[in-house]
Amino acid sequence: MKKVLATILALVMALSVTATAWADGVVKVGTAEQLKAAVANGGEIKLTADVTVDAYVTINKATTLDLGGKTLTSDAAGFDVYKDFTLKNGTVNTATWGVWVQSGAKFTLEADAAVNADQNTTLTNAPALIVVQEGTTLDIYGKATAKGENFAVSGNGSNGQGGVILNVYEGAEITSPEGIALYFPNTATLNISGGTVKGTSGAYIKSGSATISGGSIIANGAQANYEYYGNGANSTGDALIIDKCNYPGGNPTVSITGGTFTSANAKAVGSYVGNNATEPVTGFVKGGTFSDNSAKTYADASVAVASIGGTYYVGNTAINNAVNGMGVGDTITVEQGTVTVNGNTVTAGTSYTVPARYYYNSTTTTTTDTKADGTKGSPKTFDAGVGIYAVTAVLSVTGMAWTAKKRGN
Repeated sequence: MKKVLATILALVMALSVTATAWADGVVKVGTAEQLKAAVANGGEIKLTADVTVDAYVTINKATTLDLGGKTLTSDAAGFDVYKDFTLKNGTVNTATWGVWVQSGAKFTLEADAAVNADQNTTLTNAPALIVVQEGTTLDIYGKATAKGENFAVSGNGSNGQGGVILNVYEGAEITSPEGIALYFPNTATLNISGGTVKGTSGAYIKSGSATISGGSIIANGAQANYEYYGNGANSTGDALIIDKCNYPGGNPTVSITGGTFTSANAKAVGSYVGNNATEPVTGFVKGGTFSDNSAKTYADASVAVASIGGTYYVGNTAINNAVNGMGVGDTITVEQGTVTVNGNTVTAGTSYTVPARYYYNSTTTTTTDTKADGTKGSPKTFDAGVGIYAVTAVLSVTGMAWTAKKRGN
């Protein structure tokens, strides 16, 4: 009887452990073998320990992998994705490419997840994230980093590899310290609404339709001449590169309505032609903040362009924000269109400097609110005339009170 009871107790304990692991529908794994087995079934998976795999993991069923704050290391590539896949809450380090998304799948890199590719820094064609084929979607909220001259995020410009959707959201960080951060040669759609894209050149657009409405695109590489590459791209040191070169997917279309574009050594925006194409893409900048006058070169003719202190602003939103930040002595120069500052109309080719305002007490510093609608706020200073009036009023009231008291006595 004791043996029977012991056996039953052991079974109950085992079942209770299994129930704890599966009750919330999440499969918890702590080894490479467990991870591969769980991924084969899809669903929600969570790491309970750091895990190292020796080959890439194939996603053939919809899967959400919660890294549990742990690190997944691959001695080869990362994930080969054919079905919807979400990665969150941890870090993936790979020796070669990170996540290859294809066949109409959707991959989401959540804000608390990071993919660091090519940790051996000796390979080419080892991006952190690769997106290919019709209907495939890549949503980036987290961090994607590549080493060497690899792209951090890349498409593929070959026939049959286009039709993808790439979305970069607020909080995303796409980084390639020694290469171009984002390479987009697909017949597809690129949307950048936030985040940071940073490399020797920030983003390289070779085909498809690109819309940039926010975020920061940054280049810190050396200035270099444009060269046409039939397969790939070269960094020019420009923050954003538009390459019209008769690529298989057709020439790119671009719309910039916001965002910040900064190059340490070259242009904020460079638009080029190659491979017998004619006339670079122009007129696509309708808003944003830029580190040089390339903004004017590629601005839509209907929008205003102005510069303050060497930074160029395009469109009402960017210009109004810049004007609101102007102080005494700051100068705005209008490059295109008309801008109103402190009720003054500033036309193309002219400048306006915010003047100092002086009052009776010349030793008092005066600051005046400068607003985009041309109105002026109240001066933050002491007005001697108002002060004398106030003192006189106080003395008058005091005298009346004293007189009344005297009469009462």
